[in-house]
Amino acid sequence: MNILFDNGTHKIESAGVVSNVTDKLITRLAFKKRMTAAERIAVRAAAAVNDTIYDFMDMLSDATYVDLEDSETVAGVGALEGAGLLGVGRASEILTGAIQDTERP
Repeated sequence: MNILFDNGTHKIESAGVVSNVTDKLITRLAFKKRMTAAERIAVRAAAAVNDTIYDFMDMLSDATYVDLEDSETVAGVGALEGAGLLGVGRASEILTGAIQDTERP
């Protein structure tokens, strides 16, 4: 089991082994679509009052693509789950779910 994120209270693990970094790149829209509509709405509302969440989402909006293994991406998604904006286990699903051809940059 690989630990992707551990802040002491929340841990995100993956059983998979990544062989190629480019296999973990998705478009910004694909990243957002990995969240439910309710999760996206909650994240946007939280970003209006939480500087850390705002900064993470702002950085994503400026990205050319989203690297699902980038330490800042992993920490940001972990923070969303830790803040209760994503359900328990959703961060791992978002970060480690199989990448579809339509999600690739």
